[in-house]
Amino acid sequence: DFPTIGQRVMQLDAVRVLQASDRPGLILLSIRDITEKEQAQEQIRVTAERLKLVLESSKTGIWEWDLVTDTVDANEQWRAIFGMNEPVIEVQRVMDRIHPDDRPRIDRAIQQSMDEQLFYNEDFRLIEDDGKVIFINGQGSVIRDEHGTPVKMLGTNVDITDKKQREEQLRISEERLAMAISGTSDGIYDYFDIETGESWWSPRLYELLGYAPGEVEANADLLRRWVYPKDQGLAQKAISGYINSGQPFDIEVRMKHKTLGYRWFRSRANIVLDEQDQVARIVGALADIHQRKISELNLQRANRKLRVANEYLDNFVFMAAHDLRAPVANLRSLTELWHSGYGDHELIISKIDKSVVRLDNTLNGLIQILDIQQYEHEQVNEVAFDHIYQKLLAEMQTDLQSDEITLRTDFTEPHIRYIEPFLESTIRNLLSNAIQYRSPQRPAEITLSSRRDNGYVLFQIQDNGVGIDLSRSRDKLFKAFERLTREGEGQGIGMHLVKNMVEKNEGFVEVESEVDQGTTIKVYLKPYRRSKKI
Repeated sequence: DFPTIGQRVMQLDAVRVLQASDRPGLILLSIRDITEKEQAQEQIRVTAERLKLVLESSKTGIWEWDLVTDTVDANEQWRAIFGMNEPVIEVQRVMDRIHPDDRPRIDRAIQQSMDEQLFYNEDFRLIEDDGKVIFINGQGSVIRDEHGTPVKMLGTNVDITDKKQREEQLRISEERLAMAISGTSDGIYDYFDIETGESWWSPRLYELLGYAPGEVEANADLLRRWVYPKDQGLAQKAISGYINSGQPFDIEVRMKHKTLGYRWFRSRANIVLDEQDQVARIVGALADIHQRKISELNLQRANRKLRVANEYLDNFVFMAAHDLRAPVANLRSLTELWHSGYGDHELIISKIDKSVVRLDNTLNGLIQILDIQQYEHEQVNEVAFDHIYQKLLAEMQTDLQSDEITLRTDFTEPHIRYIEPFLESTIRNLLSNAIQYRSPQRPAEITLSSRRDNGYVLFQIQDNGVGIDLSRSRDKLFKAFERLTREGEGQGIGMHLVKNMVEKNEGFVEVESEVDQGTTIKVYLKPYRRSKKI
């Protein structure tokens, strides 16, 4: 072979031709261009080196099974995997290394490959000389002669022990996670794609919200829409708190159950941030805390009522002592005067009777106040304003016989969910006051109405009576046993009772009045809830 001439590779062949005489023979020369042949051989060499590097780096063993001699020839990597260095390797010796539990499956796979011309690809366990078990992947195919008879199998083996160990660890981890998820009462959610809202929910989370697993798509936006409107800002506030100051994500919100309405849940989560400190993922748990939350709210409500009751009791004791002192002191003076023998006995008896009546009225008023405070009747119904009104008309028939009293009604809101005795007592006291304190200067006109007003039912009674000087009497208006006028008769507890009955369910009372013009009393009634559910 000659060196490269230019960019070509040339081959020179020389042949000497001998002649009969002693003269020098002839030399025949031939020159051939073998550039392409050399390039192909170089390419094969490079490819072979690359393949060798790949096989060595991947620790892939290559084997050739001669089906006629039942022997195996293999490269160094294969021999290292199987621990066999002899020049000729019996196939039976290889098979004896395969784990007994895997041997039948491998035999079937090899036979199927031969019978059906299928590619062989199986994982199996190999037992080394020291008893250690490793995992091997085997692949191969059959080579047949011109008659279709299998004569060889060529294939590869790779040690996949590390891969199998990782798969086993992953399987155990996933199994533990599945057991943990199934064993907890919490529902798990994973917002793994914040941009699209794509999520994963555990079966328990579906169950907590009243759905069958997969009944609705697991989506962050859907879960967010189920949060009670007033609670929807809590999640974003918790996320901001985590980002800005590392505060844990732990909130209590109301969420819409499929059939049970809104229920209380506790949501705790871990938040994953990207390099720009933006939320990349949220993984959390949802726990049903409805019964506990209801108990807490009921306890808070009971404590609030207890505080109000205690405060009222303190005031009531002071009020009772104050209002009983005058008639008792008066009776004591009259009895002392009687025993002294001085004074007109008939006049003294008359004054004693009046004092007893006053004392009796005061005691009855105090009992009514106590009855209202201690009333815990839970029977709440839909009460019709017109039903109460008709009942009071029959009761006050005598007071309403005058032709100079005109009553009008406008019950735009016809019903309210309320404690009926409270509503009846409220309307009775207000109507009685309007009748009792009508003006002698003009015929009485009294209008009763009801309508919705910003979550309340506004009951209003308007008259054209004598009116009240609120600049002087506003502070006394709702005090017990305070009478703002000497006109008519009464104990002075009507407005006090109205205020307390209305405030027991978070309502309130407003009064507008002008002297000699009339009075308008607005009672804002809060309808009672249908149940204790929040």
